[in-house]
Amino acid sequence: MRNLVIIALFSLLLFAVSCATPRAVQLPAVVEEPQPEPEPEPVVLVIPAVEEDDTLILPDNVSIRETERGRILVMDDKIIFKFADSNLPTNVDYILGDVIKTILDNNPNLRIVLEAHTSNRGIAYPYNYQLAVKRAYAGKQYLVNDGIVADRVIEIPLGESLIEFYTQKELRRYEFVLIESDEELAQYKKVVSQLDLKAETSDDIVEYNRGKEEAFIVEEETNEMDQMDDNNANTEVLIIDANTEAEPVIEENTDDMIIEEEPLIEEEPLIEEEPLIEENTDDMIINEEPMIEENA
Repeated sequence: MRNLVIIALFSLLLFAVSCATPRAVQLPAVVEEPQPEPEPEPVVLVIPAVEEDDTLILPDNVSIRETERGRILVMDDKIIFKFADSNLPTNVDYILGDVIKTILDNNPNLRIVLEAHTSNRGIAYPYNYQLAVKRAYAGKQYLVNDGIVADRVIEIPLGESLIEFYTQKELRRYEFVLIESDEELAQYKKVVSQLDLKAETSDDIVEYNRGKEEAFIVEEETNEMDQMDDNNANTEVLIIDANTEAEPVIEENTDDMIIEEEPLIEEEPLIEEEPLIEENTDDMIINEEPMIEENA
């Protein structure tokens, strides 16, 4: 009986020990899911900024005249109107259709002020001013019909308010002022706003411009002559420097030299002049021709 008790206790002890020992729990195998490949970063294409070229593109036969109101185009030909006429002259296809249109096409940021002028013959206002209005309108309409955007052409009729030339023919003209910025447009408006379109201009201004033009021509001719003289002087110096060779100096030994003297030439004796014989004019008779009286 005692043995059975001992066996039972031992069995209980083993059971208790087995229960106290933790069993290894077998976890299911973890399968790692494949991670998606990172998306490639977008390639940013850096395009260098193109610097805007502000250089004004003009035809070869066109230059610029600087004035207080802005830069004015100077061409080998001009649009000159007939007296008291607003019809476009025959060279309009060349000036407006070729030169001005080409300048506007080659310079997309450029605007042009189309000034219409008249001579100072007739009444300044309203006649000459209204004539300038018609001329300005005709020029702008020509350019618009030729494909130029209307906003790029600013028509300004000035009548006889700007007497810049000294012939009546040259006063009946178009002028083209270049506008590339708001500052240039503001400066132009400032100057033009000071003109009196109703004032009669006198011929004294025309003669004054003639004097300025003639003085300018004389000054230009003088400068050209001075430049020619300078060029000629420089050319002569260059020719002398380039072509003239200095002759070597030979030292002579004068100790052993025999200098032959030239023989003296005997001078011929002076010939005495014959004495002058004074004529006695008291005994001379001078036959005077008789005076012939003319009939009145």
